Amino acid sequence: MLQQIQAVQAVYDLAGQSVWKTALNNIAESKKVFVASSAESFGICRYFYTKLLESRESVHYLQRDGATYIALMDEPVHGTLLILMDCGGNLAALQRLAKMAMKAGYKTVLITTRFYEWGPDSADICLTIPLTQNGGHSMLQLVAITEFMLHSLSQKSETGRRDRNRRIGDMQRALNG
Repeated sequence: MLQQIQAVQAVYDLAGQSVWKTALNNIAESKKVFVASSAESFGICRYFYTKLLESRESVHYLQRDGATYIALMDEPVHGTLLILMDCGGNLAALQRLAKMAMKAGYKTVLITTRFYEWGPDSADICLTIPLTQNGGHSMLQLVAITEFMLHSLSQKSETGRRDRNRRIGDMQRALNG
């Protein structure tokens, strides 16, 4: 329980910084958003992607293999954002994707619990969440930041989200008969 409270407090502290507002603005205003993760972050990244689709259009999930990364490179650099999510494990493929995207000129947001392994040139915007006191690679921080970010984004574009939710509901009713 203490770790959960610390994770939420760390995200709350981060949300008061200008980097948080910059990240939210980029996510809300980009024409296209791509989301990718390390293997250990796969579940929470898929959840974030799905919930983000409820708030805005043109969100794409890049699976962990390089074949799906071409979808990002098919898009124009201007107006396209790549969100990288990492909380532990093997991140070599994700680091290569980040370097490739930055070299091509795509805007990138990194959400990580281990900034020291990425370095300062790994992303345009970095939301770093410190690890819990006991160390290790914990999902608590990543869950806290994604939930807070999704809530903040929905508050930012309330009218558009209501219209989108209505369209999603209409589609679900039509598909379910």
